[in-house]
Amino acid sequence: MPTAVQLATEDGPLRIWPHRFALGATVVRNVYIGEDAGKWINLRLKSLESDGFFHGVERPREQLADIFRRVMINEPIDSFRPKTLIEHPDWLHELRTPDLRVFGWFWRQRDFIASAIATKADLRANKIAYSGCLEQCRAHRTNLDLDPPKFIEGDINDILRI
Repeated sequence: MPTAVQLATEDGPLRIWPHRFALGATVVRNVYIGEDAGKWINLRLKSLESDGFFHGVERPREQLADIFRRVMINEPIDSFRPKTLIEHPDWLHELRTPDLRVFGWFWRQRDFIASAIATKADLRANKIAYSGCLEQCRAHRTNLDLDPPKFIEGDINDILRI
């Protein structure tokens, strides 16, 4: 079975989030984008505006770039805003920004796979089911042809420690 980096080819099921978005910092972790998350980014992200709940926050595309940058450079994720990283059953994780929810898992300590993305507003309005995002993420992980184990278990602080 292939590794995540082997699946991140031109026609593969994953893409690597560009390291240039680390803004010159040392990258210690790759962020991979699954097909559904990639489609969401391509179709929705560019035109999204913040919902305005938090005053003065960036547009969602900057929020996504920032949270992925924090993951890539191993910056303490919760230092900027509490509850930025949420743990779910079955070792699924949710990255939160003021406007976005990114669902994925850690394949290895140095590899986060983003599987589904939704806006906080769509989830609150029940346009998208929160449980559906988690289930889609779980199914993606199950069906993705990855070297086992397909995810790492353990305390999130241990997982993030590099």
